[in-house]
Amino acid sequence: MESNMNKKNKPISPSTDIWVALDLEATGLDKNKDDIIEVGAVKFKGNETLDTFNTLVNTDLQLSDFIIQLTGINQKEVDEAPKWESIAPKLSKFVGDSGIICHNTKFDLEFLETANLSFDNPVCDTWDMAYVLLPSESRYSLQALAERFNANHKSPHRALSDAIATQHVFQKLLKIAKQLDYETLNEMLRLSNRSNWVLGDLLNGLSIESEFSKAKNPANKNPRRTISALGIDEEALNKRLTTLSPLNPKDGYPLELSEIEEILSLNGPLSKTLSAFEVRDEQIEMATAVAEAINSSSRLTVEAGTGVGKSLAYLIPGAIYALSHNKTVVISTNTINLQEQLLKNDVPKLHKALEKMNIDSQEDLKCTLLKGRSNYLCLERTARLHSAENLNDDEARMLAKIMIWLKNTKTGDREELNLGYQTARAPWNKLSSETALKCMHSGRPCFLKSARQRAEGSHLIITNHALVLSDMVMGGGLLPEYDVLIMDEAHHLEEEATKHLGFEISNRMIRDHLESISGNETSICNIFPRTFLTIQLNENIREKLFELTQLTTKSIEITNLLFNDLSEFARSNSQQSQYSSKNSPFAKQIRLRVIDTLRKSQGWIETLNTWDILNTIFITIRKNLGDLEEYIHTKEQSDLPNIETLSESINNALNFHQTLSDSLNSFLSNPDTNGIYWINKLTEESEIYLNMAPLNVSKTLEENLFSKKSSVIMTGATISTNGNFDHFRNNTGFDRSKELILGSPFDYKTSAALFLPNDISDPNQPTYQSEIENAIFEASVTAEGKTMALFTSYQSLRNAYKNLQPRFQAENINVIAQRPGDSPDSMRREFLKVPKSVLLGTSSFWEGVDLPGDHLKVLIITRLPFHVPTDPIHSAREEQYENSFMDYSIPLSIIKLRQGLGRLIRTESDKGIAIILDSRLTKRRYGTQFLNSLPEMTQIQSSLSTMSDHIYYWTK
Repeated sequence: MESNMNKKNKPISPSTDIWVALDLEATGLDKNKDDIIEVGAVKFKGNETLDTFNTLVNTDLQLSDFIIQLTGINQKEVDEAPKWESIAPKLSKFVGDSGIICHNTKFDLEFLETANLSFDNPVCDTWDMAYVLLPSESRYSLQALAERFNANHKSPHRALSDAIATQHVFQKLLKIAKQLDYETLNEMLRLSNRSNWVLGDLLNGLSIESEFSKAKNPANKNPRRTISALGIDEEALNKRLTTLSPLNPKDGYPLELSEIEEILSLNGPLSKTLSAFEVRDEQIEMATAVAEAINSSSRLTVEAGTGVGKSLAYLIPGAIYALSHNKTVVISTNTINLQEQLLKNDVPKLHKALEKMNIDSQEDLKCTLLKGRSNYLCLERTARLHSAENLNDDEARMLAKIMIWLKNTKTGDREELNLGYQTARAPWNKLSSETALKCMHSGRPCFLKSARQRAEGSHLIITNHALVLSDMVMGGGLLPEYDVLIMDEAHHLEEEATKHLGFEISNRMIRDHLESISGNETSICNIFPRTFLTIQLNENIREKLFELTQLTTKSIEITNLLFNDLSEFARSNSQQSQYSSKNSPFAKQIRLRVIDTLRKSQGWIETLNTWDILNTIFITIRKNLGDLEEYIHTKEQSDLPNIETLSESINNALNFHQTLSDSLNSFLSNPDTNGIYWINKLTEESEIYLNMAPLNVSKTLEENLFSKKSSVIMTGATISTNGNFDHFRNNTGFDRSKELILGSPFDYKTSAALFLPNDISDPNQPTYQSEIENAIFEASVTAEGKTMALFTSYQSLRNAYKNLQPRFQAENINVIAQRPGDSPDSMRREFLKVPKSVLLGTSSFWEGVDLPGDHLKVLIITRLPFHVPTDPIHSAREEQYENSFMDYSIPLSIIKLRQGLGRLIRTESDKGIAIILDSRLTKRRYGTQFLNSLPEMTQIQSSLSTMSDHIYYWTK
């Protein structure tokens, strides 16, 4: 049956015509396998509710425990409900020719269509409305929007309640939409007309209403300068894009250690500006050590436990040095959370303290946040996509969202936007400044240029490890000149360097690249003739374009053959590498590490023959692109419209083509001796990835980063293992450094206990899963929620949630379980909002998530966090050690465990108990290394039967 979801009907007024808000509940998410179990609908006009429709639906399918818990609908209720065949005509009559509103129309209308009920009505999606009209909103779920607008939503995941909430959310969003000017609405309508975007009917109606209003109240006729069809007021935008004059370095003075100590002393400037200030000897020791390292142009590694106040300990000497020398100090972190904390919390404190000492005024110390190119919107690329004749839904939606965002943003930073879903990354990548290495549009407003100009005039640049490493790889140019580098969260340095010094190639990536040359509307071969419409192209150039079209088509065919060969090679050689991944949401994947013995096999030699053919074609493509670039740079062509855009496209294609060719050559025929190579394939998907990572990053970091700076300071809360920095030093190459370990000023003995059950099964025993589930349940009930359990495996977490959820429901305890793609921040907010909550988390919850105060009282570590043994990077690096388990695996796991335990005590007033449900900690020889690396908590080794008593003592 043909879908009617996107057929355009007669214009419908969002204000004066009748709409029906519709919602379905189903046995699952698959329209072909699952059934509808409830329908809810509300008919309304303007703000007046006219009628409602609600019924359960009989199904032959059994309801899962998850659906029963989610909806509150039980099996008996659906068994006694009417059949769908009797409901469908009634629902069709209820809806009539009204407009249909859903929160995710694709789900609801496709389910109805599969059930043989199809509508040819105007449609609207409140998710899309919110996504566009509220570009920076943190959540777009129906429940979150209902909360934001104080909408009636008494029973989430019941069809009628969801339909009523959808109605109210629509009415609130409609008010926001009506505030948009006619030009913006019209541009959004044009976007929908060039795609199948679901908001077309709504925008058409709004545009008609807005046009009528405009006729009655003519707008200001003054012309304004704009960029393409985006309607951006360049003058207003330039005023928002603040810049700073570059710093002019000068001879300064060495840092006075007594001055640093004074700032942090009992009666010092900081104590006079902070109401809750406390003198911390560890903070003073760290700050003076940082100052000494800067003065002596040396290196420092300093671990500072929770509560030391390490941020101010390096910000204060860093800022004073930067001010006195009028130079830039770069402060690098791994997480956005820490960057925001530094900028919004610690830097303002720093300003106040320095003002008290007459060292700084608000106008003197300049601090800015700088990110990588891909984080900033490029207006030229946005305008280019905006003018395309055809768009997909994701592109239309993203462009409309950005139109709203551009009215207010000062930074063009992606972080201000909630991209909302995975496939939104693709349109953003088409709009970002990622390819701005040789941008030719220097005369127009540019967010990236503005950010870099602010950085050039800043004393403190807060950035991330990724940008520091990208700057290193490129030999500079992404960051201003600097000689002092402070890296916080330094335990992530090796991991980030591994990412930046390696590569990943997929068959889709190659296909997309080739199609950007010839194969789609915006490809170079299509744009080139249109750019030269007024000039007769010479025969040679026409032949180059024709040849490029043929070569790219042939390349795509051979690429498919090459990757099919690699897929078969991986499958046939990876019996030991195919596994259910513990740390991946995917059921099965094949990872084959390509080692020297495999490269000598007949299968690999045959693959090389295919690559030789493809590489020969790639060389010709590169030559032809170079000829096109040379042609458009001739004097006669330089003044043609859009010539800069075309030149930029060719230049980007050339650069990417060269990188792609070099990477494929490295992977297939000329491997680096310091490289780890592997093929990765998800067994249920067609995508195949070729990966390379460096075996060792220490030499590169030393030669290209550390040795280039006068002073480098490494810091973090979890750098050491077993009381030393050997592991960190060996893996990063950061030697010749003064080393300092500063414990936490908190009294862990009285604030935290570590419970180690002496009767729990070994993790490899079949009873282990049920034992940890029982322990989580008992601990959570005793603490009345306020519990977080950290897992090392999605599968173990899923099983625990499935088995515990009904038990927690009976105790009126809310359980929040992490699923692939879930936002840790939204889970954290729910945990803080609902007092009696249990959070089951993995991966991202082991660090960077703070739940201070009474919100978290019990932290459970289900299993020691060892890495997956089949991971190609870890297996290759383990081979470099004589005793790889003790010298490599154990230190990595210790750092991860310390990060996890760090979630429990975040402030001096926090109190709680940590429980590690892994018997290896006390029964294996290596357990003492873990225990020696942990904070000095009150340790309790006892049976599980005593656990509740200890929890009660430490949480009440």
